[in-house]
Amino acid sequence: MESRPSSDLGVLGVVLAAGWGRRMGGPKALLRTPDGRSFLQAVVDGVREAGVARTVVVVGPWWDAREAVPGCHVVVNPDPDRGLISSLRLAIPEVPLRESGLLMALVDHPAVRPETVRTLVGAHRVDPGRVVIPVFRDGTRLRRGHPVVFPAWAVPEFFGPAADREGPRAVLREHPDAVLEVAVLDPGVVLDINRPACYQAWLLDGSGSAETGGTP
Repeated sequence: MESRPSSDLGVLGVVLAAGWGRRMGGPKALLRTPDGRSFLQAVVDGVREAGVARTVVVVGPWWDAREAVPGCHVVVNPDPDRGLISSLRLAIPEVPLRESGLLMALVDHPAVRPETVRTLVGAHRVDPGRVVIPVFRDGTRLRRGHPVVFPAWAVPEFFGPAADREGPRAVLREHPDAVLEVAVLDPGVVLDINRPACYQAWLLDGSGSAETGGTP
C-alpha cells in the first residue's frame, strides 16, 4: 500500500447510476427529490459542491440523454446486472486517474449533504493513503455508509478476482487497517432509497427508512 501526496490533482468523482431500479419501477437516477431535482443531479451536485472538479457518471442502457449532466463525462454500462463493480470498472479508464483518490457515490443515496462529502474529501486530503468511510450513529449502532473515498493505490484492486466476487468491499476486507471511519451527523449516508415505501416516506417527511443496500 502506498500513500500519495495531497499535492496531486485531487479526487476523481464517480457517480454510479446504471441500475434498472426494478423494485422502484424504473431507474432510480430519474426519480425526483423533494426539491424537484433528479436523484442523479442531486448526487452530482453534492460531489461538485464538495470541490470535486472531475466527475464520471455511469448510467445504464435505459439512458437516452433525457437527464443531462453538464460538465460530467457520461459512460453507459450495457449490462448493469453484472453488478456495481462493472460500472466502477467502466468509469476508471474514461478519465486518466492522475488524482490522489476516487470518490465513489451511489445514486440511491441522494440525501447526502454536500458538507458531508466535503468532510470526507477533506479527510482524504489529510491522509490520502486511507479508505475514507462515513459512519452514522443510528440509535445504538454505528453504521457505515456512502460515499466512500478510495485512495489511488486501491484502484487496481477493483480489477482483481476478489472484486469479481465482492465488489469494492474486497478492498476493505483485504486492507482493514487502511480504513478511516469518519463520524458524521448526516443520516443521508445510510439512507439507501431502494424501495417505493422508503421513497414515499422520504418525500413526505425526509426520513425514509435506512436500508443497508450497498453499504460497505
